[in-house]
Amino acid sequence: MLDSFVGRQQELTRIGSLLRSERLVTLVGPGGVGKSRLALEFAGRAGDTTTLFVDLSSITQGALVGHIIAAAMGVGERSREPVVQTLASAIGDQRLLLLLDTCEHLVGSAADTVRPLLLSCPALRVLATSRQALGVDREGVLRIGELSLPSSQDEHSRERLLRSDAARLFIERARAAHPEFRLAAADIHLVAGICRRLDGLPLSIELAARRMGTLPLPDILAGIDGQLGLLSSGDRTAPQRHRELRATIGWSYRLLSPLEQAVFRRVSVLAGEFTQDQADSVCSGGGVAASAVPHLLSLLAAKSLLVRGPPGEHPPRYRQLHTVRAYAHACLAESGELDGTRRLALARLVNLAEHVTSHLSLTRESDGRLRAEGENLIEAVRDTSTGTADQRVLLAVALARYWTQYDQTSLGRNLLTEVLREVPESPYRGAALSQAALMAWVHNDQAEAMRLAEAAVKCERAAGNPARLAIALERASRALGMRQDWDASLEALRECGELLRRLGRTLELAMCQQVQAWQALSAGRPGEAAGLPDSFLPVVRAQGTPRQQNAALHTAGTLCLARGEADAARALFTEGLAQVPVDSYGGGHMLGGLAMAAHQRGEHYRAVCLAAAASAVWRRMDCRPEPGWQQWVEDAAGRAESRLGPARSAEARAAGGRLRDERLLAYALSGLAEDTVDHDRGSPLTEREQRIAALVAEGLSNRDIARQMSLSARTVAACLDGIRDKLDMRSRTEIAVWAATQRGVPGT
Repeated sequence: MLDSFVGRQQELTRIGSLLRSERLVTLVGPGGVGKSRLALEFAGRAGDTTTLFVDLSSITQGALVGHIIAAAMGVGERSREPVVQTLASAIGDQRLLLLLDTCEHLVGSAADTVRPLLLSCPALRVLATSRQALGVDREGVLRIGELSLPSSQDEHSRERLLRSDAARLFIERARAAHPEFRLAAADIHLVAGICRRLDGLPLSIELAARRMGTLPLPDILAGIDGQLGLLSSGDRTAPQRHRELRATIGWSYRLLSPLEQAVFRRVSVLAGEFTQDQADSVCSGGGVAASAVPHLLSLLAAKSLLVRGPPGEHPPRYRQLHTVRAYAHACLAESGELDGTRRLALARLVNLAEHVTSHLSLTRESDGRLRAEGENLIEAVRDTSTGTADQRVLLAVALARYWTQYDQTSLGRNLLTEVLREVPESPYRGAALSQAALMAWVHNDQAEAMRLAEAAVKCERAAGNPARLAIALERASRALGMRQDWDASLEALRECGELLRRLGRTLELAMCQQVQAWQALSAGRPGEAAGLPDSFLPVVRAQGTPRQQNAALHTAGTLCLARGEADAARALFTEGLAQVPVDSYGGGHMLGGLAMAAHQRGEHYRAVCLAAAASAVWRRMDCRPEPGWQQWVEDAAGRAESRLGPARSAEARAAGGRLRDERLLAYALSGLAEDTVDHDRGSPLTEREQRIAALVAEGLSNRDIARQMSLSARTVAACLDGIRDKLDMRSRTEIAVWAATQRGVPGT
């Protein structure tokens, strides 16, 4: 949870002004000056604009920048187009503020990603933090300096001292650490001296203030003076502010207990956020008891040497600021513990990778573990100095599967191609071949998917590993389905299912049956799939991840359509749509299924509208569904259009194409059969949009509207975007005036 924000009011105003004119603003300044905190504070005040925060501090490869943004947005990669083009299609003309934090080590890559997005997305704004500008045309650069400092004349007046942002920050953080602290007259010159000695750097001030309660003010000032004095004989090549910040962190580190110091050093091998469990795996031992780690993490967070996530989060998550982590990592190397701690971190990742690569389908728990370790996997695979060649193959397979969870498959495919070339012999080669085959299948590369899958099956049969053979057979069935060899595809799935049944893998067997049912439907043999949903649906509902549930419900719904059971199909597709974002690969499938169900129910306008909405989702994602599925949806929409006639069909297609985000989800789940999507009886707005517009006219904020209508603030913001588009308006005032004039119009 972020502490209260102190000062920087002029900077906040300046950021808003620059973003209105330049669209890209980079906050530039030294480490510890508060760039990230300022950017987050501005985003929190952004009102109706959707914001997306992307932390690049733990990413070391420039090629990952676009993929990290896509993963944060939930944008899947479903074509061979560059990820930036996929992002541009997903963002489109929506109003989005993208916060790119800590870009200084990836300046060129960040610029190469941002530049085309700004050209393609007219409503996009980017706020970046860096120690240097990105170098993009028309970039607004705002240099963030130190907080305002108290002068020598301010040392005798409490009121004058509090005019200083640095002093107010120190006092507020001191009270957080020591609630009994009260600023006495004798303390004023001490606080002023501390702030001036720390040169107004927010991180340094926070570190010092957190010592209240364990050290009196005179000792804090003396400790800082002693530590900074050491600089006079040290390295003078580093920038002054950087050396002073490093000295402050070092002073805070030396004040820690030995156990606190050990945990502070050791968690620096963990990239990004981490849980207590992850910290325990690298901190326990060497005098640190596992039972003590949670308390030690809390102590470090209380002293601003760790940042803790929101209160109530379970399990709690922590992270080290980039500057603090760099110092901690240096301490770890100096202590001689670096190699040993790295081995502990590697052992944890290897254990996870062994599990991931030997299971066809991940449980919710293992899926969550894989997602939590993504940044650590990236670092481990990149660092070839630790681990064996076999471990590198194993970790590469796990990392590729991690990227697959976010639909960023080209990264994993390129990685596995490299690893398979560099390590020709490994007990994990079959697992790498299986994962590479899946990625080739996703990319619709039929020949490569078949080659890799056949090699994987051959490799795993020779190895005698039934769990990994089951995975290879499932991948082979997909490749065989691409060339419509349905007999061989279904036979591979039957063998896969038998292996999983012997192993007692309930969830994996259920997912194998789901694929088997889908392949049977694709082959035009619905009879072979008839009883399978009764076996796989209860298991996947109880144990599966949202994506697994979406896939299972989609297959079961399609089978109901094949039997002419439109109501049952609609219920299953509606349930599935609640499991994934509507603007996603799975969401597009569910919209197509609902379109076919609507056609079977005689709701032809709704069928055409939903089919058009599904097509718009595919276009925004720059991908296509399976050819067979797409043809089924298009055929149903075509039959519905023949019943509607040209004019009405065009109206339905246009209405569906305009639907996005919350409005699209609301319509898809509503069950409304006719043109209530546009609510054109007297008003261009839906009933919910009319009510929101009326509340805007009453002066309510988004948060108040959300509370009154039992909606999320994000839903209200999305509805306001829709209102602006429909009414061709840009401000809340215009909406309020329009809503006021409508109150006397019949039918509204």
